[in-house]
Amino acid sequence: YEHNMMFILERLLAEKHGDSAFHSGVCLPVLVTPPPVVDTDFYPFTTTDRIETYGEIVKKLAKSYHCPVIVYQAFLDIKEAQGFEAYDALFQFDGVHWSNAGYDVFYALLEKEILALTENF
Repeated sequence: YEHNMMFILERLLAEKHGDSAFHSGVCLPVLVTPPPVVDTDFYPFTTTDRIETYGEIVKKLAKSYHCPVIVYQAFLDIKEAQGFEAYDALFQFDGVHWSNAGYDVFYALLEKEILALTENF
């Protein structure tokens, strides 16, 4: 996973798109940690522990390559503040793929990050 992510980042960061004022025309990948999942015995290969490992890799690579990163703490904040039912509603029946409510949370996080990046342009 880490090697593949490094390969992708290096390819993206090598691309130049004109002389744009934004990031000197170089791609600026916005990395996203994998969101948590609903741990169940029914799907033993999709565990939050495994996803957290991937998330740590993404955060490490974001730091190494100087890329912004979106961390899915918002999903866990919903679980803590509103309970399991609200958290579970962020996912489809498989506990992995997002529902419309899950995408709403993601879009809000993505919008916030993009607005912060483009604030001065």
